[in-house]
Amino acid sequence: MTVLIVEDHPEIAALYTEAFKTRGWEVECAESGAEALSMLKESMPAVVVLDLFLPRGHGIEVLSVIKSNPLYKKIPVIVVSGRLSHDEIDAAKGFGAEAILHKTEITPFDLVQTARRLVI
Repeated sequence: MTVLIVEDHPEIAALYTEAFKTRGWEVECAESGAEALSMLKESMPAVVVLDLFLPRGHGIEVLSVIKSNPLYKKIPVIVVSGRLSHDEIDAAKGFGAEAILHKTEITPFDLVQTARRLVI
């Protein structure tokens, strides 16, 4: 299975990548919303891990595009952020995020477990 990690902080992306790889996943990474959407055109991941605060495309905008496109809307999206306001949580739920996680309250392996639960 492949996960697309959309995260603009390289050190966090590296932690997530290592956690997924050690559990047998293939990993693709994007540092911006625009890059993530471009990558979706090339391959179909089993799940997307999406940070909300990204350069060149807010995570909610990316989520909206994914969930409104018939080709991608069935891909589970896990929203992760270090800052989650009630409005952002409501927006993520409204656009169809399957899970919403606060970065400071989970480990990378918790994220892998969430992804696994969503695709099995």
